[in-house]
Amino acid sequence: MEYVSNECLDGFFHNAKIILSNHPEVNQECSENQESVQGTTNLVRSVDDKEGSTRTNVVYLNTDCNLRCEYCYEKDSREGLEDQANCTEKQIDAFLNEIQQREKGRNSCIVIMGGEPLLKFDLLEYLIRRAMSMYKPEGWAIPVTTNGLMFLSNKLISRYQTLMDDVGKCRTVIHDIEISFDVSGQYRRKMPDGSDSRPYVERAIKKVDEINFPYRFSYTVHKGNHANIIQDLVYLLETYPKARRIAVSWAYQELDDEFGSGYAKQLKNKIRPYGNHLFKMYNRPICDCCCSVCRLCDKSSSVGNSYLSPTEGILYADKNTKNKFNQF
Repeated sequence: MEYVSNECLDGFFHNAKIILSNHPEVNQECSENQESVQGTTNLVRSVDDKEGSTRTNVVYLNTDCNLRCEYCYEKDSREGLEDQANCTEKQIDAFLNEIQQREKGRNSCIVIMGGEPLLKFDLLEYLIRRAMSMYKPEGWAIPVTTNGLMFLSNKLISRYQTLMDDVGKCRTVIHDIEISFDVSGQYRRKMPDGSDSRPYVERAIKKVDEINFPYRFSYTVHKGNHANIIQDLVYLLETYPKARRIAVSWAYQELDDEFGSGYAKQLKNKIRPYGNHLFKMYNRPICDCCCSVCRLCDKSSSVGNSYLSPTEGILYADKNTKNKFNQF
């Protein structure tokens, strides 16, 4: 099936016009799909590197999870919380040492993912404290991507607070939290009993707000929320003003399978002018939606990704990587 009509996009535009009804100039300019907000010439790079010299380093800390998301890349192989794979301290040491040598003289970023990595807080804490102990004056940025549910545990919050206090005293490590939250599409991120996880996640976000942990959002566009993107982004920006940014990702294959080949790309192109305006209105980045005006990062300096998985060890991004990760 090929995407040939604007019926699905019409739903997006209808909702966008309602949510931005107080800003008719935005609707007019964005409906014409113009890059109506010009980027600044004073660009800031997040990493001072020569082109082709850095990678995004990803640690898949574990494979078990306390949610059952419909579109999870591991859902077909996850049958429960037993006998799940975890990275070992030895693997973490080897990965950190490899990064330290490969990215000598420049700062490094390690993204911690899962599964749900906060289920293995001991390993997460080990990785961060190990980085803190290493000689790397250029520093480490170590965000963790989580569904947020573990912040409902006061015990975990207490341990996390101790860790964050120690990180705050360390000049070479920055750590923050990225909470996955799909707002109107959150119903597809199900609890183990099949119920909607949204009320639980929102309670957890409120607790993160109260203790002033640095955090941001990860928002996935899929068939359950594709027509409500602007509404959802505005909800996040206005309801959670402490969130530093929103990182938007796309379920490309699912969207194209559901609405026709090329739909995801067309929708992404239509979103960008709105993302530009929201960035100007709220002064917070909406990653992959306002890149032409934000410029707080420079993707062109990356040569790809490197990964640490509990089952495959260290991998570099190539044409076989996707197949390898589908075997987790």
